[in-house]
Amino acid sequence: MVEPAVRVVAASVYLIISFATIVINGLLIMVLFHLKNAKLKRSFYFIIWQIVICGLLTQFVELSLIVPATYAGYDIFKYKQIPRTIGFVDAISYNGLLYFSLTLAISRLMAIIFPRANMEIFEGRRIFGTIFFVWSLDWIFVVLTVATGCWNTFDFKGFFLKHECKPDLSQFAILLGKVWGASTANYFPAMMLIIYVILFLYVRFSFQTKTGSIAYIKKRRRQEYLLLMQGFIISFYLELQNIAFMYFPRIADPLGIVIFLQNVIVQVGSAVNAAVIFSFNKEIRTSLINLVFCRTSKQLHKVTPLSASHK
Repeated sequence: MVEPAVRVVAASVYLIISFATIVINGLLIMVLFHLKNAKLKRSFYFIIWQIVICGLLTQFVELSLIVPATYAGYDIFKYKQIPRTIGFVDAISYNGLLYFSLTLAISRLMAIIFPRANMEIFEGRRIFGTIFFVWSLDWIFVVLTVATGCWNTFDFKGFFLKHECKPDLSQFAILLGKVWGASTANYFPAMMLIIYVILFLYVRFSFQTKTGSIAYIKKRRRQEYLLLMQGFIISFYLELQNIAFMYFPRIADPLGIVIFLQNVIVQVGSAVNAAVIFSFNKEIRTSLINLVFCRTSKQLHKVTPLSASHK
C-alpha cells in the first residue's frame, strides 16, 4: 500500500510535470502557427504536429485520471469503463508518439539519402496520405487489442497505469500482443537509433569528399553530432518508457517509489520530442525567441530540419 505522504507528493509532482509539458508543447504550437507560411519542410511540419497532438493526449490522461486518482487515494470513478476509456486514449497517444517518431526519422533518412522515394512518400499532398496511414495503424492496433480482450487501465491501489487482459485470451490476441505490440515497443526505438546512425555516417563521409572552408567544415561537423545526439535521446527515452511501463510494476515496491519513477518517466516522454526539437533546431528556437520578445523580421530565414539541410 502506497503511503499517503508519498502519494500526495507524487500527485503534486505529476501535476507540475503535466503543466510544464503543456507549456512546452504550447510553445511549440505557437512556433508552428508562426511558421505555417514559412519555407518549413512540409513533412517535418506536419509530422511534428502529430507528435504534439500525441503529447497533449498524454497530458489529458494525466490530468483526467492519474493526478486526481493519486491525490484521492481511491477509485474516484466507481465504473471500471471510465479508466479503461481514458486508458484507450493513453494507448493511442503512446503508440502514436512511437509511430510518428519513427516516421520523422524515416522522413529525414529519405530526404537525404533517397530523395526520389522521399518525393513519393513525404512531399506535396502525399504527406497527408502517409499521416493517415500511420494514424490508421495506431487505431487499428489499439481497437483490435481492446476487442480481443486487453486494455490499459489504472491500478487504484498502486496508482499506476497498467495493461491487463481477460484470462481466456484467444490465440489471435496473444499473437497480436507479441508480434505487433511488444515488437514495436521494443524494436522501433532501436530502428530509430539505427536510422540516425546511418544519417550521421552518410553526412560525415559524403561531405568529406567536398571542399570547403574551415568554418564550413566545422559547421557540418557540429550538425553531424547534433543529428546523432537528438536521435539517440529520442530513441533512448522511448525505450526507457517501454521498460518502465512493462517491468517497473513487477518490482516489489512497498513505499511506491518505483511506481512514482515509472509514472514520471512515462509522463516526461511526451515532452522529450518537443524539448529535442527546440534544443537541436536553431530556426525553430530563434522563431520562439522572436515570438516571446515580439520581434519582427522582414525576411524569414529558410526553416529546414537540421538533417534535411544540404548547405
